[in-house]
Amino acid sequence: MDRFCANGLLTGEPMITWNVDTTTGESRGATWQSTNLKYASFIKPSTSSIVNARTSISGILLCGFGLLPASIVGILHPEADRPFKPEILPRIPFGQVRIDDNARQLVTLWPNDKLASRDA
Repeated sequence: MDRFCANGLLTGEPMITWNVDTTTGESRGATWQSTNLKYASFIKPSTSSIVNARTSISGILLCGFGLLPASIVGILHPEADRPFKPEILPRIPFGQVRIDDNARQLVTLWPNDKLASRDA
């Protein structure tokens, strides 16, 4: 397990997206990374926005065994009914997703890391 797998659980399956001119079939403009939230653990699409899902789950611990040392990362629910306190496990990095409605992006946050974002 690594942060790439964990990001997939936070934001859903990543896709490369681009606009297509329907009259010519040619691509228009730049490509960008997006998601339809498939496999997202804590968020889901609603009619006009993204909403929280599975609020009874505070977080998920992902453990990759078979490697020495074992790879362990966690993800946190952004609006859990009972938030998990990651300081209980100080050696395990916990990521979380933030919904930026203004920019229409999902942002993954990891301790001591730069922000990663996906268009929703």
